[in-house]
Amino acid sequence: MGETRDLASVVNLDAGTWARDLASALAGPGAVVMTSGGGSPGGSGTPPILSLLSHPAPVLGVLSGAAVGPAALGLLACDGILWLRGGALLLEPRGEGEVTLLARRMGEAGAARVWFSGGRLGRREALRSGWARAFSGTMREAVAEAARFASGLSPGALALLRPLLNHQEGLGRGPSEALERASFALAFAGRDREEGIRAFLEKRTPGFERS
Repeated sequence: MGETRDLASVVNLDAGTWARDLASALAGPGAVVMTSGGGSPGGSGTPPILSLLSHPAPVLGVLSGAAVGPAALGLLACDGILWLRGGALLLEPRGEGEVTLLARRMGEAGAARVWFSGGRLGRREALRSGWARAFSGTMREAVAEAARFASGLSPGALALLRPLLNHQEGLGRGPSEALERASFALAFAGRDREEGIRAFLEKRTPGFERS
């Protein structure tokens, strides 16, 4: 298993043990931070896309080089990425979810631009989508920042947000608004509500409980 910082499991996608480490991280309830410095990906296998998309805690990425193969696909499934200079995803449409995921992250027009350029998703295009965030520090600092950010998110709210993102696509306005209203009511009735309000009033980072 990769190292753990602030309840986040850190998985190095360049390591030969990445598949085992990622499976172990996803078996727990905590946040997952996947990293890649580029180069040849270690080991073999395909990241469990459905498990990444449905994980109860945030799944974040840190990218500092040109990631290919399993590393690129795994990072594409992240909720967000801290993108260091020199970072890029080199994607191939192999029928493992790349096409759908890229369109979800970049929008149809952005995804078309990436495929037209040979499947290379660079820093500028990624930042334009709002899915990725620029980071100017070191890889170690970026991992610490990702773990800190994940600790400030409500697990209950995230669990409600994922189905919204997955099921609202293609729905009309009426059904979409009904889903949002139901999710808002559930979020406000959850146990994280009081901590979120207190943290806002006290101008501090919330400390949500992890089940």
